[in-house]
Amino acid sequence: MAKGKKKNAITIVVLLLLVVAMGAAYFLLVNRNAEGSEDSDTEEDTSVVLSEFEDEEISELSFDIGTLAMTLVYDAEADTWSDSEDPDFPVYQTKANSMRNVLAGLTAIQMVTDAPEDIAEYGLDDPMMTMTLTLTDGSEFTVYLGSSLVTGDGYYVMVDGDPAVYVVSNTIYTTYHIELADLTQRDDMPNLTAEQIRTLLVESEEFGNFEMSYESYSQYDYSENNMYPWTIFQPYGSPVSGDTTEILEMLENYTTFTLTDCVDYNAEDLSVYGLDEPAGSITITYVLEEEETEEDSEEETETEEVLETFTLYFGDLDEAGEYYYVRQEGSTAVHTMAKATLETKVDIDAFSLAANMPALIFIENCVQIDLNVDGETHEMVLEHTEVTDEEGETSTESVFYYDGTEAADESAFRSLYQNLISFSVKTALTKEWDETAEPYITIVFHKNTEERSELTVDFLPYDDDFYAVRVNGAAYFGADARDIAIMAESILSYDPTAADE
Repeated sequence: MAKGKKKNAITIVVLLLLVVAMGAAYFLLVNRNAEGSEDSDTEEDTSVVLSEFEDEEISELSFDIGTLAMTLVYDAEADTWSDSEDPDFPVYQTKANSMRNVLAGLTAIQMVTDAPEDIAEYGLDDPMMTMTLTLTDGSEFTVYLGSSLVTGDGYYVMVDGDPAVYVVSNTIYTTYHIELADLTQRDDMPNLTAEQIRTLLVESEEFGNFEMSYESYSQYDYSENNMYPWTIFQPYGSPVSGDTTEILEMLENYTTFTLTDCVDYNAEDLSVYGLDEPAGSITITYVLEEEETEEDSEEETETEEVLETFTLYFGDLDEAGEYYYVRQEGSTAVHTMAKATLETKVDIDAFSLAANMPALIFIENCVQIDLNVDGETHEMVLEHTEVTDEEGETSTESVFYYDGTEAADESAFRSLYQNLISFSVKTALTKEWDETAEPYITIVFHKNTEERSELTVDFLPYDDDFYAVRVNGAAYFGADARDIAIMAESILSYDPTAADE
């Protein structure tokens, strides 16, 4: 027993020693981390300020990047840059300012050495770039850019008059690594909303022509309720009402015109770009602003739209076939625009924009309908009378007749009328068909308006699935044959004497 107790005592002592040792180790580790943290907080800042100039101190910026060398003159009062050799060159002011700023406030990450033995080690015997700021007092600040660090985290530089070699961030390289196009101001393009656009004309050798316009009360809107303020003129031979919702969605393609590069700011030979005889153009008339005009008699104000017109011509594709050469009306500058961007503006599906209910006439505006279904004729007469009640409120009362018989059920008559006006076109007519064929159904709407007082709709055989729809002599679309069969049945089965049960 004594021997066992002795062994237990030894075990307890060993465990206690281990606990003490672990505590000491932990204490040393914590203190060491604390010391390391303290050292990191007080780590020496190795950055070196190389330049601190205000904008008004600078008169010129010169640079030579191997592929491009220029001297830009700065007008501090106007805050503008110009090319010293070509004052007409359209300098991209934002880019010039960024080039000035990165040089005027240049800070090195660190100094590599203040006495280099061989500057060739840093690529500074033949600098990749040389940049100079000329100050208003005549002094100059020149920076030479050498090789990049092997880590890719910066570049070696030297400053004229200073023998030291420094490391700077990649910013100076990325700012000055440019082509002439990057320093060329692009033409200003209109920035619109779809609601500002009033006319659109697209002319294209490849995709065909498209034209439409907006009127508050279109002369081609047979509804007489301003349902169709947009009218499509091309590619159709006669005006076609447009679907406002679809058109406004499509016009989002024309709210911005994104140019890429300016390839020639003063093009003298447009044939180089295929712009002497353009492949096409886009012309937009839009509301620039609205002016209020006063009516002298009632001292009321009206709003008058001030319109502006913008035209963009496009010519050839570049060698890679990725960009079109484009030119704005009134400008000598030639830019490029991405092929995909331009073609969304010129490749237009006119049918998708056309109103699909060409006979949507409000019943109050219709006074007579002549019907012919496969040779069987009928006449619908709609008499509308405006009445005023005791409170001075006016309303319209209507009496309907079918083949001279007053309709016993007004709702049934209105239902037939709805069938006649609410048919929809489902396809564009793309195949050859016999336009001289006799119509299966002819509907002639007579209206109580001085203008657009008559609308004639013919349904002619086209193929097994569709009837061609001819509206006032022009046929561009087709209606589903099944819908037209239902329309014919509703006409032939209608009985004006049948009362509502």
